[in-house]
Amino acid sequence: MRSKKESEAINSTTTTIIGKDTLLNGGVLSGSGSVRIDGQIVCEVSIAGQLILGESGSIEGNVKAQGILLAGKMRGNINCEGNLHIVSSGTLMGDIQVGQLVVDEGGKFGGNCKMTGLSDDKLNTENKRSN
Repeated sequence: MRSKKESEAINSTTTTIIGKDTLLNGGVLSGSGSVRIDGQIVCEVSIAGQLILGESGSIEGNVKAQGILLAGKMRGNINCEGNLHIVSSGTLMGDIQVGQLVVDEGGKFGGNCKMTGLSDDKLNTENKRSN
């Protein structure tokens, strides 16, 4: 659960808000800043900044973003260089490629996960150092 201060920081850096009564169907939603989605999106999403999917928001389509906070429902694959955070109200069905993954208690994730920057060679090297 985020503190009020964290929520205010997220809201103050959001450059685009897609409202609860908005439906975007088809094409590609792209942007260079941070985007908050509280409506329904049925298309691909490509955001250079942070993507916030609010509790009332839904996405059906593949998503690429620097970081993602998922509180709504999503069906599709994710490519996220940074942090993917699924909060307790969030549901994700799809495969993900992420830098970091956090799933809060109650958050739902169904699919395959690949962590970027993690390879067998790196794991073997780290295991040899710890032995």
